[in-house]
Amino acid sequence: MSSVGARIKKRRTEIGISASDLAKRLSINPSTVTRYETGEIKAFRPETILALSKILQCSPSYLMGFEDVDDVPFSPLAKKIAKAFDFATPKDQAVICTILSVTPEESKPVLIAAKGGGIKQMERDAKTLESVSKKLRSINPQK
Repeated sequence: MSSVGARIKKRRTEIGISASDLAKRLSINPSTVTRYETGEIKAFRPETILALSKILQCSPSYLMGFEDVDDVPFSPLAKKIAKAFDFATPKDQAVICTILSVTPEESKPVLIAAKGGGIKQMERDAKTLESVSKKLRSINPQK
């Protein structure tokens, strides 16, 4: 199991935040972030762990080493959207990925859908998008 400092550094680099930016967000000296990450500081106040978890988009339990998975606490709507995506057809998933500007490395279906090309393909994609939109609206209808 890795230390709290190692987990802080891992999450910080995963989400692309510099140590100095993290320090600014926490209103602390950048050297303190370095001391967190190197393990020089081992005892954390609960409010510090909570602030770190919000900034680093992970649970406090993950930072403290109580969980091995850095699950982000998703809202109920985000969970519904993810579930709808999982049950969507590969083509629908490709359209969603395109809309979200997901890179080809992040989703192979985008490349598969892009191979069709032409106006007819764009028309089919528009119909697919409409279908996906209807599915998403049925999951969480607006009031």
